[in-house]
Amino acid sequence: MAPTAVVHISGLIAAMEGDEDATTNALRGVIKDHRKEVRNRPGHLEGLVSYSAMSICRVALWNGLVIEEQPYLPLCFMPGHPLNKGFA
Repeated sequence: MAPTAVVHISGLIAAMEGDEDATTNALRGVIKDHRKEVRNRPGHLEGLVSYSAMSICRVALWNGLVIEEQPYLPLCFMPGHPLNKGFA
């Protein structure tokens, strides 16, 4: 299994368990890997958002964890986030 997949899975597990510190650390790892990937493919629209990190955030928000907005995480589109003003 690729390192990114392991970090992603550990982030999902941490978010499901309500472990905010482990979730935050996993998000940092996923976003770090995403930045490396984006650097290798400039101009690709998929580089604007880290969907792996967004999925971790979705589970974290469902479980009441606090997630900070940061590059590659447009949380305003995430249902349940305080910045969401009507997006589903």
